[in-house]
Amino acid sequence: MLTQIFILTRKHIFIPQAKSNRERDFLMIAFGTKNKPILYRITWIVLIVASLLAFVSMWYSDLFITYRHGLMLIDSIVDNRFFDFYAVTIEREYNAAYSIPIYIIFAVWNIPTWILTRIVGMPEDAVICLLWAKALLLAFLSLAMMQIYKIAKLRGIDEEKVMFLFMSSLFVFCPLMAVGQYDIIGVAFSLCAIRKYLEDGRLSALSIFLFSVSASMKFFALFPYLILVLLVEKRIIRICINLLFGVLFNFVVMIPFASGFKSSSGSFNGVMLQRLFTVCFPGGNVNISLFCLLISTVCVLAFLSNRKTSEEIFDLWIWMGSFTWLSFFIFMERAFPYWIIWMAPFMILLIGTKSEYSRVNVLFETLLEAGFTFMMAYVYYWVYLAKGVFDKLLLKGLFSDSNYAGKSFKDIVEWLHLEVYFPGVCALTAVLAATILVINNPWCKILPSDIDGGIVCSETFLRIMRGCLMLLFFIASILCNVDLGF
Repeated sequence: MLTQIFILTRKHIFIPQAKSNRERDFLMIAFGTKNKPILYRITWIVLIVASLLAFVSMWYSDLFITYRHGLMLIDSIVDNRFFDFYAVTIEREYNAAYSIPIYIIFAVWNIPTWILTRIVGMPEDAVICLLWAKALLLAFLSLAMMQIYKIAKLRGIDEEKVMFLFMSSLFVFCPLMAVGQYDIIGVAFSLCAIRKYLEDGRLSALSIFLFSVSASMKFFALFPYLILVLLVEKRIIRICINLLFGVLFNFVVMIPFASGFKSSSGSFNGVMLQRLFTVCFPGGNVNISLFCLLISTVCVLAFLSNRKTSEEIFDLWIWMGSFTWLSFFIFMERAFPYWIIWMAPFMILLIGTKSEYSRVNVLFETLLEAGFTFMMAYVYYWVYLAKGVFDKLLLKGLFSDSNYAGKSFKDIVEWLHLEVYFPGVCALTAVLAATILVINNPWCKILPSDIDGGIVCSETFLRIMRGCLMLLFFIASILCNVDLGF
């Protein structure tokens, strides 16, 4: 899909012919061919090459499980057992833990692979089947990018810049291109919802419904939805009604599956919820959850705010959403690394709204991404920079023994005796997060307007640095899958 974007010649980059002037304008702005230096085009090429390399060669076992869930749902429909779907996953020892809407998406997308595996007889782990399953993420990535483009246009933000920053973000590259996780589906629906809010200037029924659909993919969408409701609505009854509608879609569609879902998911969702309350500091008589303290503070500030226009509310919502996600990943116990894609659009749109701090913001946000990725690769050593990530897709023949010969990132760090510095990296990452929130706060100006003039690195250098970090992650993944001799 991404390869169709560019047709390279010796001197120019031509965009594929669009069906309308509006679509052509989107493509030209998005990929740096309208009023941008030639180096910007080169950074897009580096970005796409790195993304394609990871997409066609890297995987994580969850991809196979969720892809199989889609096939099982089709099997359930064919066998007239649609409402027994969760029981079917238990029978096949691949318990499904999420609500039915996301599995319907998997099933519809994987109809071609169901035909190949059930009728033609192709193995479920055939490369073409796995790549097709992973390509679902590209479809929703395209939808998310379109929404970011429209949001940027509505808010007067540089569309090409925010789209490049989003696509080059390690928060997107690692979970989606490398790991192949599906959180981008919920992210895309949430972006559709906020774009609709900006267009309407109010929290319409459609924007509420889109948030509700997003929440049915994963409950994370309820965090930004709750903040938006409190920013827009000040009447308690209406707040409660809007929050009810935010979960109504998931509640209604899950009624026929309630019994099977409870058996299939077991304690999974309860354990995930408990983790929000685990990291605490001692009070006088009880422990106080840090994450709950911070998000409660955000909710109170949102309710007390007095922003009038949808643009003002949006700017405050982006800041509060960024604060919430940073608090989530710093203070939640064992937040999985691929969830971090939920934070990407908030951080990118946050720094995009402060054009006078462009270089400072991009530099700090890029370092923040690197810090979080380092932390996640060390803690979740079986997901990021792990052994076996090349064993199923196009490069599987080159790394067939990686599970035995390779070393995870954690193994390498500990072999070099660098684990002692890990808390320092975590502290620096937290400082970067706090700095970004402070300098981009929507209440008062912290830095002088000419601060960018004192930053020695240009925007082009920062773009190249982001592309190099993507390539570095890919190269480091290769090194973790070869025999390093220790």
